[in-house]
Amino acid sequence: MNCVKCNAPIPEGSSYCTQCGSYAPASSTSQQQWSSTTSGANQGGYNPQGGNPSAQYQNQNYGGGYPQAQPQYQPKSGELGKVMSYGDCMLFYLILAIPIVGFVMMIIWAINGKDNPSRMNLCRASLTYMAISVVLALVMGGALISIVEKLAR
Repeated sequence: MNCVKCNAPIPEGSSYCTQCGSYAPASSTSQQQWSSTTSGANQGGYNPQGGNPSAQYQNQNYGGGYPQAQPQYQPKSGELGKVMSYGDCMLFYLILAIPIVGFVMMIIWAINGKDNPSRMNLCRASLTYMAISVVLALVMGGALISIVEKLAR
């Protein structure tokens, strides 16, 4: 049996075409009935005689011709900024490992990131996580101290 829409062969016992996804009736009389009910103004839309009402959404080409690909976004020259290289990352984490110097450098890089926006964003995110961690530590520490004081009484 062949598909009514695309004339592709349909495997035996299958209810739908593997090429276009349209409904494929089991018997030849129902296939003729299906082709007559889907032809004309009612093709793929509401079908009072039965059939597949979702066929209107399967593989339609809404503008005629070949489907057009969505154009990809092309950033302007210099819009992305300089990307940190492997060596930059290694140096960055080496400097951050130095106790006070690392924290001061992170603040400087977070404020003045004109030379490398990716490093600036990394420092800002790291400082934000540090601030959240300090606040949570203070809240949890205060809760723990109050629990210990209540148990000591």
